[in-house]
Formats: sequence, structure tokens, C-alpha cells
Amino acid sequence: MSGSTVESGHFADHAPPSLPFDIFAILLQLLDKRADVKALMLTSKDICAEGARRLLQFPITIPDDKRLVSFCRFILRDTPRRAPNLRQLHICIALKLRHYAEEYQVYANDPDLHGASLLVRVLKAATGLADLSIDWCEELLEREHRLVSSIASLSSLRSLRVSSVGLLSCELLHTMRSYLRTLQVDCWMHDVIANHCDDLPLPYLLDTLPAHCCHTLQTLIVWYSDVGSRHTSEEWCQALPFPAVRTLSLRNPTDLDCEFLVRAFPKLVRLDIMDVLFDEVDIEEIRNDNLEQACWHNLEELSGDVDSLFALGLTSPVRRVDIICPNDFYSTRRRLHEVLSGTRPTHLLLHFAYYRHEEEEGCAPDGGVADILYSDTLAEKVTHFALDISLNMQTDIHSPNLLRILLDILPRFDHLSFLVFRLDTSLPTEAHAVSDEPPSDDYDPAWVFHFGGCFAPFLDATECAEDLAAGIPSLVYISFQIKDNTPTFWRVHRTGSRLRLETIDPAEGWELVKSEGLEFSPRTPEPRRLDYHVDDD
Repeated sequence: MSGSTVESGHFADHAPPSLPFDIFAILLQLLDKRADVKALMLTSKDICAEGARRLLQFPITIPDDKRLVSFCRFILRDTPRRAPNLRQLHICIALKLRHYAEEYQVYANDPDLHGASLLVRVLKAATGLADLSIDWCEELLEREHRLVSSIASLSSLRSLRVSSVGLLSCELLHTMRSYLRTLQVDCWMHDVIANHCDDLPLPYLLDTLPAHCCHTLQTLIVWYSDVGSRHTSEEWCQALPFPAVRTLSLRNPTDLDCEFLVRAFPKLVRLDIMDVLFDEVDIEEIRNDNLEQACWHNLEELSGDVDSLFALGLTSPVRRVDIICPNDFYSTRRRLHEVLSGTRPTHLLLHFAYYRHEEEEGCAPDGGVADILYSDTLAEKVTHFALDISLNMQTDIHSPNLLRILLDILPRFDHLSFLVFRLDTSLPTEAHAVSDEPPSDDYDPAWVFHFGGCFAPFLDATECAEDLAAGIPSLVYISFQIKDNTPTFWRVHRTGSRLRLETIDPAEGWELVKSEGLEFSPRTPEPRRLDYHVDDD
């Protein structure tokens, strides 16, 4: 296990510690690093025993059966004193589903779980476990059915994440005794995807949860669920609504029914929708249906890709909108502006890849960037603007100077006071501008900057900030960052026609950006999944 504990160690040869044991016990609780706890454990056997319990309070990850057996045996050697100290457990043992469609199959490289039965005993005694995460949950439960009741009987869980959902996982969710505050469910299953079966409907998933969670659940993250419930939501979801849910994230959902979402989560504050699985021809139809429905009036934050948010069809103000444009953003600019016209944000975070659209019919000489960045709605409403721009494969020396475009457009934003600019020099390899993929081995950022004259002005960050401050009269704060380098922050001081930039300490700048709602928040990573191959059978 990660940060494993030991029964005994080589203790110091000096005399026992002169401080009372209670003082050492308090010190152990104050230490926030495993290495520091282990160092203090070497002072005496009593402190070693207390330190072992303290180590169990750190997050623990179990990646394979060998470590699961070792972890469980360690706890079971002193169950009453050790198991209650377990706080956060992540089980990520890669397994393959054996039962599907009334068939049974054992894969050649599919390991047995000797630690599963031991885990049943550990969890029954883990009365302090607050955060449990299980990858390949259905696969784990089918190998040891008793885990369903041992997990469900816990009353201390506040956060639960399960990846791969089937009948056993649904039974687990339905019988939970804990009052969950955070739930993350990955409904993706290889057999469902491969056999083109329907995704698990979100109404069914919600109806599976015990009634007491309806009033405690605050954050819900769901992958691969059917949200197209227009014809089924009336007969399901007897426990709806979920009035305590404030944060909802839907990743790769099938369809999008705004009426159902508003009814299920009436008090929603933050909504994230990414990569809705619909055909291109369906987007307009889904949007038209949603435009006829009531929407939230208390929503403060909205994030997602252009097509997903366009299909959602919101027509009420949202303070903060964080939106990802596809690489071919010029062709989807109408959808982007309809999303922004409907939500009318004051805080806008925009991610896109920059390149020339010289072959696009009717495209403006600036590659359509001005068309993306400017609209009357934005000019009137936006006070805080964050631009996250990555270089596209087509970015070249012919691309227009981006700083010149910004200086032409942003002064029209009458109330713009805070500007955050991040330039990502990694070439995106996926459909969206934001990508975690590393650049290729032959990629040279210097080549991009020198060959791509459009970004040359940004090499001198201070001069760039001075140009922006001089060109945008309302600007008060500026943040500038290239890739993962430490960002630079400035405060703009104006005295008559005189202009002065004050550099802000990075720590203070970070806090300022976060407090103003312009932080580029990391998105929930996609759960790990196995690749199935014929030769594995």
C-alpha cells in the first residue's frame, strides 16, 4: 500500500524520550507528512505503535492483490486499535468482468483476489472511514459478494467513488447507510459499450440511492449516463428532488434533458457538462426542446464544451462561464455566442487553439479570432476575462499577431477590470484545445515562438502587460503565464495620463485570482479503464 506501515523498526539507542507520551501523541497528529511520522516512530516502541495508527489516517492506495493482503493483515493484527483510524482508501486493482448477459468467463491474465475476504473483515471494523474509492467496482464485488454488505453497513462514509457499475454496485448504492456528501459514479462498462447497450439512465441511478442521501448529497459526478429521460422520468425517481446538490458534473452523457436536471437538482450552483454523446444532427433538436423548459435562476458557475452547453440551452444569467472551444472554433462560433448571449456572464474563461483558417470560406483575415472574442453581450457584461490559448498544428508564421487582435477588441469591453492570459505551447492532440497529452519528442517551443510571429510580443511579458494596460482603460489587474511557468501578476496604477505597473507577489497573485473566480480549475480526470483484447480470452 502507498505509505505502508511496519510493525517494528530500528529504534534509537538513546534513552526513552523525556517528554510525556501524550505530547508525542499530539505531535504525531500535527505532522502532515508520512516521512515525518515514520521518523518520530523510531524513538520508542510505544510511539511506533501510535505512529502506525497515525499512518493509517493518511490516504492509502491499494494497486494489486499482494498489497491488499499485506494491508489487511497489518490491520487485522490489531483490529480494534488500527481499523478505526482508516480515513481514506482507494482500491485500484485492475480486473475484468466475469459475468455478463448470463455468461461466465475467466480471462487468462485475470488475477484471483486473496485479499478480498480479508478486506471484508477490515471494512466491518473501519468505523472512521470517510472516503472510499473503488476502480473496477463491479468486478471486485462479483469476486467477493460479502463486500457489498460490509461497505453498505458503514455509517461514516462522506465521499464514495465507484468505477464500473452493474447489479452488485447498484445494490451497494441502494443499501448504503452512510449519509453521503460526494458521489462519483463511472457508468462505463466495456461489455455495455462493445454490445451497444443503453447507458445506465441517470434517473435510475438517482432512484437507486437511499432516501436519506437525497438531503445530504452535495456533489455528484457521473460518467456515461443517459440523461435523455423525457419519456421515462415520470415513472422513475420517487426520491427526487435532491435539494442539497450544489455541484453536478456530467461527463460523456447520452442526450441532455434540461427539464429533468432542473427538477432533480433545483438548487444547483455549479454545473459542468462535457462531451455529450449525440449525433451532429441532434444538437439543434435537443437545444430547441431545452429552450422550451424552465432553467435554474440560482446557477453561478457553468463549464463545458461549446456543443454541450449549446445543447443545454440556458437562457438565464450565470456569473461565471468556463467554456472550451474545439479546434475548428470558427465553424462553431455561432453556437459559442448563443451560449454566451443566453448566460450573459460577468466572469468568462475561454479555452481555444489559435491558428489560421485560410481555407475556410468567408473567414476573416485574423483567422476568426476577433469574431470569437467579441460580441455586444460580452462588451457590456464581462468584467473578468481569462484566456487560455494553445497553439494549434496549423499555427504558423502567417497567423496574425494575437496581441494586436486583443488590443483591437478588448478596449471595447467597457467594464473589463481583470485579465488573465495563459499561453499553452503544447500542440493539442485531441479534439479540444485543452489537452493533457505531452508534446511530441521533436517539438520545440522556441521554434513555435520564432516561427510563429503571432506570439512573439508575449516573449516580453512586462512590455506586453504595459501595452494591454495602456490599451484597456478600465483594466486594474493582469496575470500572464506561459505553459507551466510561474505566472506574473500586476496591479495597474493610473494617475491622470500616467500609468504604472506594480508587480504582485506570486502567492498573493494566486489568492487574488482564486478569490476573483478566474482560476483555471483542473477537471476531474477520466477514470482508469481496461482495454479488452480477443487474445485475453
